[in-house]
Amino acid sequence: MTAAPRPSVGPVTVGMNILRQEGATTLFSSVSATVLQQTLYSTTRMVLYDVLKTKGTNPETGNMPLVRKITVGLIIGTRRKGLV
Repeated sequence: MTAAPRPSVGPVTVGMNILRQEGATTLFSSVSATVLQQTLYSTTRMVLYDVLKTKGTNPETGNMPLVRKITVGLIIGTRRKGLV
């Protein structure tokens, strides 16, 4: 005998289950906190990127060496566990 395959559970299924069991209020209760968090993170990263890009660019040529571009990208793209 073979067991019946388990239904796959994805984000849509989970969302529908929450809607059925607990309502729309519960499903969207954390949206405002998430939007605020992402807005703060994105704004901070954009500002920090602009500052690092300005400091890393050679004022005479207006170019930034590839190594500095990679370094700035790594700094901006890094998320420290527990902090961000």
